[in-house]
Amino acid sequence: MELNEKSLLFQVEGDYQSKVPNELYMTARYTKNPEQRKAAENLMAKLRVLTDVECMDIVRNIQKN
Repeated sequence: MELNEKSLLFQVEGDYQSKVPNELYMTARYTKNPEQRKAAENLMAKLRVLTDVECMDIVRNIQKN
């Protein structure tokens, strides 16, 4: 996982998997930074295939560390 992706997950306020992609989608849609947009889009694709538990484990682990 890239640094930009990790920083996006660190900032996520969602407490379950469906909130996380919604926040990433809003970031990708409204950011003016092309690198941040690409990171959000890549991250949405990676998280989409995970279960709720796996997704939130990744988010919590990044926020904890």
